[in-house]
Amino acid sequence: MDVIERSKFVDDEGKISITNRLSAMLDYGSEWYGRMEAQREVTQRLGRSLGDEHILLRNIPIPGVDEGEPYMILMSPQGIRILLAFPIRGVFRANESEWLELHQRSRSFVRAKPNLQIVALNIQKQLTRLLEIQNFRAPVAESVLIFTHPRTLIDGTRPACRVVSADAIEYFAANLEQLPAVLNSQQIHTLVDAILYPKLPDPRSAAGLITDRETSRPIPPEPEPEPEPAFYPETFTEFPAEPTHEDFKDDFWETFDQYLPEEETYESFPMMDDIPEHETQVSQPPSKAKMSAGQWIILGILAIVEIVIIIIFAYIVLQDIGML
Repeated sequence: MDVIERSKFVDDEGKISITNRLSAMLDYGSEWYGRMEAQREVTQRLGRSLGDEHILLRNIPIPGVDEGEPYMILMSPQGIRILLAFPIRGVFRANESEWLELHQRSRSFVRAKPNLQIVALNIQKQLTRLLEIQNFRAPVAESVLIFTHPRTLIDGTRPACRVVSADAIEYFAANLEQLPAVLNSQQIHTLVDAILYPKLPDPRSAAGLITDRETSRPIPPEPEPEPEPAFYPETFTEFPAEPTHEDFKDDFWETFDQYLPEEETYESFPMMDDIPEHETQVSQPPSKAKMSAGQWIILGILAIVEIVIIIIFAYIVLQDIGML
């Protein structure tokens, strides 16, 4: 499987330096690096099963898609697939186009933000529009959410996107090889060039790829006569997103207790009426105690150790950016 990376924070060797990592986390948030590591793991596991006829495009900039959203496009003889990798842990439910998370305290499924299915479907829609503007109607088969943490459990009820757990990544690749081919090698490379180097015939076509923030729906371009397309996509159905709140019986939670983090315990305090009167008196602040010679020596050693650590960290950063 060939891999093409287009993230500006990944070097030619496929690595992310310390400075690039800090810059990306400042721009896109602390979860960005974990998403990129999940991408790397998914790429390695898919590469062991898929042949050279498959091409994986990673973090290709597409108009209308947030550049801080790590995603992959798998170009295969079996069609085009949008892949999103997540290292998150927990219990989730994909109910049609909704994305729900199990709330620990209320023990019920509530809507999670962001909606991972809507994010994936938006990328699929923008990619389809990009190809259609260039007169290609390639089969964008599906969007796939891949979770790399082994303690993540997903319950799917007719999900709008395909959901793949950590122990099913190799099965997903093997199942993909069994599907009938809809694209040949020449068509795949033509579509890859159309994604990497898009040729927009009309500047107004690019405006159709931008998403309206107020309506959360793409702005349709002006109608123009289209020539006969080269390929034809599969039908796509949108589902309206509505809030959902579901409760379950007590025996349901015994199955998923292992996926939940331990609940915090809080110390109980007596009511003010029950506190004896002599305990409510304001205590006098203790007199200042002088520090012994041994305590001053320990503070001095800690200060020296902290200075040494700062010098080592500065040396590593300067060496990484080429100043040493």
